[in-house]
Amino acid sequence: MNLELTDPDGKISKRKDIFSDKTGKFSDGTFRVPTDAKQGNWILKVKSGVKFIDAEFTVSGTIEKTFTIKLDKTEAYHAGDHMSITGTGADKSNTIIIQILDPNNVKIQELQTRSTNEGSFDTLWTIPTDKQSGKYTIKAVSGQVNAEASFDIQ
Repeated sequence: MNLELTDPDGKISKRKDIFSDKTGKFSDGTFRVPTDAKQGNWILKVKSGVKFIDAEFTVSGTIEKTFTIKLDKTEAYHAGDHMSITGTGADKSNTIIIQILDPNNVKIQELQTRSTNEGSFDTLWTIPTDKQSGKYTIKAVSGQVNAEASFDIQ
């Protein structure tokens, strides 16, 4: 039997050939709607020889992902400290651009890291020993989404 899953735009999302038992029953736990599925009407087409059937179903309530960044502590950092920068909700397997801005909003460092297949990322930054006290900003960009966090250096 041939299985074919079509998204609301009419694009084939998945295809798979599977076998049925002698009564025509089939089961496959790996043929699933993608986790980032677009909301709307999807079609599952099942075909075996000249016999076929289309089953339409609706995908709704897809969770909107939020791109966030988080630092390893909430209290002030000091020059020379190591900072762990983590995040979630990034585009999958994508380059993340991280900019560190000083209290005057001037870029002092740019870091790059990659997100995982789940959209999470992490990197380390050592605060240079010549940095003045004040409120600094971290801006992270993943594709079309961005996030910000601030921290203090004492």
